[in-house]
Amino acid sequence: RRAAVDELPRIAPNVAWVGAMKVIQIDLKQPAKIEPVDEDIITMAGCDLGFIMPGNPPQVLQIEQGSDMASFNLRTDDVLVGVDGRDTRGVTKDELGKLLRAASRLTFERPGEDGGEEEAKAQAARASEKPAPAAAGQ
Repeated sequence: RRAAVDELPRIAPNVAWVGAMKVIQIDLKQPAKIEPVDEDIITMAGCDLGFIMPGNPPQVLQIEQGSDMASFNLRTDDVLVGVDGRDTRGVTKDELGKLLRAASRLTFERPGEDGGEEEAKAQAARASEKPAPAAAGQ
C-alpha cells in the first residue's frame, strides 16, 4: 500500500482561509506535464490556465474530470498566485511555462468562496471565546 502512494506524482493539498479567501497549496512530487495551447492558455496536468487580464495571475479556465489537478478539488476561476513561492502576477506565458516545468509547489486562491466569510467569522468567534473563560473565573 505504501508503494502505491509513493508512485503518485503529487500529495494532498494544504487548504487555509485568509479572510474570505480560500488558499490552496499543492506540493508536487514531480513536475506536472505542461502543454502550450495558444498565446493565452497553458494546460498543466488537465488544468487549463489562462491569462485573462494583463498583470493578473493566471486563472483556471477548465479542469479535465479525472485529471491530476481535479483530484486537488481545483475549480474554474481559481487563480494561480504562486509557483514555488514566486508571485505569478505579471509573469508572461513563457515565464510561467518555465516555472511550472520545474515547480514543486503551486499556490491557488479561490476568490468569493461560498462559506469563506462564515468560516472566517467562525474562526474569529472561536479565537475570541478563548479569553472569555479566564474572565469568567475572576
